[in-house]
Amino acid sequence: MSSFPKSNAPPSYKAAIFSSGKQPSPATPTEEISVEAKAKSFDDSSEKTAVSTTSSAKASPSPSIHEVDTEKAERSLADDDKALAQYLVPTLPKGVKTARKKPASLWIRFRHIGGIHAGSAASGVAWFIFIVVRSFQNHVAKHTPKIVLGWGVITVATCAITMFAAAPWIRANHHNVFERHHRFAGWTAVAFVWIFVCVTDAVSAEGGFTGSGRRLADAQEFWYSLFITILIAIPWFTVRKVPVEITTPSPRVAVIKFQKGIQQGLLGRISRSAIVEYHGFGIISEGIDSGCHYIIAGVQGDWTRGLVTDVPTHLWTREMKFAGLPYLCHLYRRGIAICTGSGIGAVLSTCLQLDNWFLIWIGSDMEKTFGPILFDMIKRKIPKERYILFDTKKEGCRPDTMKMLKDVYVAFNAEVVIITSNPVGNAELMEGCKENGMHSFGPLWDS
Repeated sequence: MSSFPKSNAPPSYKAAIFSSGKQPSPATPTEEISVEAKAKSFDDSSEKTAVSTTSSAKASPSPSIHEVDTEKAERSLADDDKALAQYLVPTLPKGVKTARKKPASLWIRFRHIGGIHAGSAASGVAWFIFIVVRSFQNHVAKHTPKIVLGWGVITVATCAITMFAAAPWIRANHHNVFERHHRFAGWTAVAFVWIFVCVTDAVSAEGGFTGSGRRLADAQEFWYSLFITILIAIPWFTVRKVPVEITTPSPRVAVIKFQKGIQQGLLGRISRSAIVEYHGFGIISEGIDSGCHYIIAGVQGDWTRGLVTDVPTHLWTREMKFAGLPYLCHLYRRGIAICTGSGIGAVLSTCLQLDNWFLIWIGSDMEKTFGPILFDMIKRKIPKERYILFDTKKEGCRPDTMKMLKDVYVAFNAEVVIITSNPVGNAELMEGCKENGMHSFGPLWDS
């Protein structure tokens, strides 16, 4: 995926925006523009409201409509095949209320939710170090056997290896090291924690070992360990080997088709093996009744390249999917999903299944790279007024991404932007949203 580029768009690139507080565009005396039908398609719960403008209308403080002259647009495109097609972005006029009630104030819904996994790991290791240090400090008074102290040090070391194996630098430059050490050292650490908990609680006040299970059951460490073990084990009970159909429209992308429809906002993990090297991807589906779902795997390393050069007929996956960033979409009445390249995999389901989300997809030679499957779904399920596909190779230029996003954000009356690109693209666009007062979410890692 490419990061969001700087603009060198041609002058013929324009945006048609439905907004308020500005003069309407000139029109013929008999021309009327109805917004009711378009507005209704973007908000099922909207009150029925018809808004029209005529050329005889005078400027007023009420909302007005800016319209693109489609005939001029067609002539412009004919003269300059590099121009981006005009887009219309309808929104409800100011004052029109929706039946859907906000779930909570915006300040509650816009919170940073990243770092939970890493933060929990770091705090867990810190607490375990504290327990071991305290055991050393009190080992004389409590007659703690040396085997308990030694096992505590081994357990801390194993937990630390598990944590540091997931450091961003290691993940980016040595992904296989991360994959194997984080998983297998993690499982080993869980086993060592169990041994440490059982041995520690079996030590009597005199320094000997007791076989009392009641004492172990009364220890909170036992129940913490049991709870953690159950959470780790549950997804692995859903691992299945499933048939897949893989098409490779280009050497850069593998489009993987699975059976069963999936609700929006979920991510899936796939592997060639039942245990090692699982990779997470966004899931594309038209809905739970669609009968199938897709994963777009962009070639970034040896594993994903193998999906193109050595196409498998079956893959291992977990039936239990996990929530991705777009799962938050239900918190907001309207939103925009903007992505580059194969980042479309994380957000397309949201725009296919929910009519209150707008899609902006930017890429190079997109139809040749990703094939007809995605474009067919987009054209069948999403109205033209609710998406922008900007192909930089076809248009011969790069868009002013921030201007495009800001125009759509205001016109579509959006509450939030979800960004899926690479780390550089995510950071660039999130900073732009912050500077322009637009709420946004982006992944901490490559989407």
